[in-house]
Amino acid sequence: MDNRGKKKMGAWLSAIVAAVLLGGYGLFVLVAMALEPDLFLVLPLLLWVLVPLLAVVAVFAALWLRLREIDGGEEDEASKY
Repeated sequence: MDNRGKKKMGAWLSAIVAAVLLGGYGLFVLVAMALEPDLFLVLPLLLWVLVPLLAVVAVFAALWLRLREIDGGEEDEASKY
């Protein structure tokens, strides 16, 4: 595997790990709400679930930008200086 392949694999792996952790947190909040609905108010629940979901979207947006950077060779160009 060449250097770009390794960089892409690392980017994918880190994005997947971050998405799994954030998704697990969101799932934990939903399960906790199902078990004890009286402990949660609607607004904080929306924030506790929507913020991790938005973070997952941001992680994959950053992944897309990173993959474009790797494909474009911008990192290799910067290493010349």
